[in-house]
Amino acid sequence: MEPSYPDGSTMWIEEIEPRDLVRGDLVYFELWLSGGHFVKRLIGFPGETIKLTPEGVYVDGRLLEEPYEVTPYEKIDAIFNLGDEEYFVLGDNRPNSADSQNWGPIQGSAILGRAVPID
Repeated sequence: MEPSYPDGSTMWIEEIEPRDLVRGDLVYFELWLSGGHFVKRLIGFPGETIKLTPEGVYVDGRLLEEPYEVTPYEKIDAIFNLGDEEYFVLGDNRPNSADSQNWGPIQGSAILGRAVPID
């Protein structure tokens, strides 16, 4: 989650239903492909269209305002249409993050909670 949170940052996991999350939350989830657990930023919700560009992330055609620090893409043009129970997650270091740009959306059932950084 660099540059916002360096590797090894301590986080508390709050159990919460995916429907109660808000865009920009850090989510803790299990990726079925690897069985690993990850923390990424929640960008998209079921039924939305996500477009990734060097200018930023668009949600349903509107540029997403991201008040947190993000390393932008240098070159990308990708569109993802989210289905029922699908969520889109990205790391803050966009060009160097393994996330939904690589794996596609994650299922709501994979989300285990909201990650809350401990200062």
